Amino acid sequence: MVEVTKEEKHLKILMAISAITYLIVGFAFLIAPELILKALNLVSQIITPALPEIPTSTGKFWVSLSFSMMMTIAVLCYIAQHNVRKNKGYIIPLLISKTASALSGLFLFAFSARYLANLGITLVDGSIFWITLFFYLRANRAFFEAQTAYLRKKPAAPAS
Repeated sequence: MVEVTKEEKHLKILMAISAITYLIVGFAFLIAPELILKALNLVSQIITPALPEIPTSTGKFWVSLSFSMMMTIAVLCYIAQHNVRKNKGYIIPLLISKTASALSGLFLFAFSARYLANLGITLVDGSIFWITLFFYLRANRAFFEAQTAYLRKKPAAPAS
């Protein structure tokens, strides 16, 4: 069996931490959505008092969808960390999810509702995207060098 590289080990650790985090946060979204919104409003009052508070809702329609998404990406992270070399493809849907979430938060803030919570989605999920992408690319550098010209050094000119 081929030894796991240092970079793959780091990606594995990141995916394990991510799986646990998504699991915990997903259940927090399910159990206490109003409390999370109230906490976000408190932070917003302190940091940006000029921005309106995000309304708390009694509806649970979006809660079930956010819980479902968090459980899905928790499982993707768990599967990826189980065998990071074989299952690295499971990280791609996570990256897509974080991109969609970060961009939607930015567009909501810019064009719909200027709540600090919407900007927070962009900052948090955007950061998660970039951190995960960094570790993913680092762990797969040899693969990318072998399969593409990207990252490959230019060949040395032959001696005449």
